[in-house]
Formats: sequence, C-alpha cells, structure tokens
Amino acid sequence: MKTTCLLIFIFSFSFFSYSQSFVYSTNDLKDERPNDVAEFNNFFLITGSIKSGNYYKSYILKISKNGILIKKIDFDSLSVAGSIFKKDLDNVAIIRSKTNINSKSKLIYTVLDTNLNFISEKYCYIPDSLYISGFKAKRMKDSSIIITGFTNKLNGQTYLSPFFMKLDNNGDSIRSLYFDSYYARSFDVLQINKFYYFFISHLCGTCALGSILKTNLNLDIKDTIGIDNDLYDLYSPLTINDSVIQIFTRKLNSTKLYLTKIDLKGNKIDQKAFGIEGDDYYPAMQNAMSGGNDFSYILYTQKFAFNNPFFGNGKSSNVILMKLKLNFDTIYSGSFSYNKYLNSWAVKTTHDNGCIILVTKNDTINHNNNRDILIIKLDSLGNTTWV
Repeated sequence: MKTTCLLIFIFSFSFFSYSQSFVYSTNDLKDERPNDVAEFNNFFLITGSIKSGNYYKSYILKISKNGILIKKIDFDSLSVAGSIFKKDLDNVAIIRSKTNINSKSKLIYTVLDTNLNFISEKYCYIPDSLYISGFKAKRMKDSSIIITGFTNKLNGQTYLSPFFMKLDNNGDSIRSLYFDSYYARSFDVLQINKFYYFFISHLCGTCALGSILKTNLNLDIKDTIGIDNDLYDLYSPLTINDSVIQIFTRKLNSTKLYLTKIDLKGNKIDQKAFGIEGDDYYPAMQNAMSGGNDFSYILYTQKFAFNNPFFGNGKSSNVILMKLKLNFDTIYSGSFSYNKYLNSWAVKTTHDNGCIILVTKNDTINHNNNRDILIIKLDSLGNTTWV
C-alpha cells in the first residue's frame, strides 16, 4: 500500500465576531456557480456565487418545495458561499471564503434565521493563504463542524495545500491542521466511530493519487492510507457501514468514472465503471454523490470540457443522473440536455427519497461569459417535479 508524507502545521485559535450588511449590486456579474443545498420542512436553501473577472459575490436562495423563489439575499463582495446547514431549529449557518488582495484569505461563519435575516458572524484568517479553493463544511455526529479545503500560499512556492478545521456549533475553532504540500487537494470527510477520514487527491507520480488521512476526533493523525487503483479527485464519500466506504471519482489514465466500495484501509471491495473510454466524463464539481439507506444518487457531466467551457468547441454536453441500489444495480438513469454546454455541480437526496440537482449552462457558440444556474427537483422515480 502506498502512503503519502505531508508536512503539517497545527493551530488552535478563536474566531472573532463582527457585523456586516448585505448588498444588492449584481448587474455587472454574469458567471454563476452553485454550491450547496439544505432542505427544511417547507423550503430549500441554496448557496451560490457570481464571478466577473476577479470579483466574486455570494448569495442564498430560499425556494419553496414547489419551486417558487421566496427570497434572495446577497452577501458583501469578494466572498464565495460554500456549505449551508441547520444550526438549530430556527437558524442556519453558512460557511464562506473571502479573498482580498490587500489581506490574507479568511473563512466566515454566518448565522441567519430561516427567513434569511442576519444574526451573527465570526471569521478567521488562513495562515499564509493567497486564496481558498474547493472548501466544504459538514456537520458531524457530535454537532461539531468540519471544514475541508485547500489553499494557494502567499509565498508562491507551495500550491494547493490542504487544510482541515473543526468548529463547535457556534463557529468557534476547536483545532486546525494546515499542510505544507505541493499539489494536494482535500475534498471531503467522513466520521466512522471515533475517527475522521479525510479524502485527499495528490497530483504527483511518487504517491497514491488518492489517499485518506485518518485522525481521532481531536484531529490527531493516526494513519495515512493510499486508495487502491489510483482513484482520485472530487470525492463525495458515503458511509455504507462501519467498515465500508463508497466513493465516486476519476481514475488515472481513464476518461470513465468509477463507483467503488473500499474498506477502511483503502482496498477495493467492489467497483463499477460509467461511460465510454475516450469520451470525457467528470463528477459533479461540489458534490457528485448523495445517499439514502439503501440507494445512492450519482451526478456527472458527459463530454466535459477540461479547458474553460466559455471557449469550448461549440458542442453541447449532457448531465447524467443515476439512482443506484447499494449493489450498483440501476434504479433509474436520466440525461439532461438544453442544446448548451451543461456542467453538473451538486446532488442532494431529499426527504421524499427524490433529489435536487444543481447544474450550470452556458453558450459555447457565442463564447460569452454568461453561465446560468438550473435547479432541478426530481421525485423518487426520477420524474422531474420542477426546473
């Protein structure tokens, strides 16, 4: 089994509070990117961000269960909205990153009520960070919050360095790990019993492309585990039971995607490939897999453009959604196409055992910089409820 060595810096610190107001100037922004979905009894909350050049702004959409926009709020400039989840019965929390060329990057923990009224905010700076990428926050079994992500360093010598943070339910930091690593990206985390399993992708030829960092609940490192088969990138892992993990991801030297069950040592138990070799496929950018008790959804893009899709070759792409049994048998499979370039971003299982998916579309023929969001709700049988 191949293992991976990383240099690690450990910090513990507290978040500091400050107040902020919302702004609504979005006329000059066109490139939209969705990130996460949270479901409540009567509505969904969806986070997204808008980009124009180097300018970012993030927002939250409140949408009824029948697809009607109830409310939208915009955050201040230069922030990217990440995960959103229930803080308690009446409040929600959202994690954002914020980059300013005149200061270090920071993460922001914002609390809102379910009517999207501002309550409080806490933040921290990431040491030696130029910007934060690919971060994801997840509520764990003890109500703490784990944030996984990666940064580029200010010193320009280290790129794509993973970090992990543990917060309590109020957004105060418990402990953090910062890695000094070249070309490594962290995507997600699972808690199994009294351990966390962090999923990391490495872009190097001397280590396992995919690896798992195992820590205890205090983020003390217990093991580094290489994943068999060189499976890597955009992990959205699911816990099948206390000894089996399911991952849906890419594989070295293949354009297909691979749904794989592994044990806690990274060894392959079962695997199924999706796609045709030579036709580029890519898992959803933020969350490519979501599961229920006895099924899972996978979401991916067919004919994915590895280069900037705004300058593609004029071809359209498809978004593929599949619902599978735990033995990988297909319950249903659907393809979405709008004669545009489509890219899949996230899938989330809903309380009715259906799902909601986030997709973007843009025009590769006219090559403009407009990228719009499609929000699609499907029932448990794969029927489209609303778009």
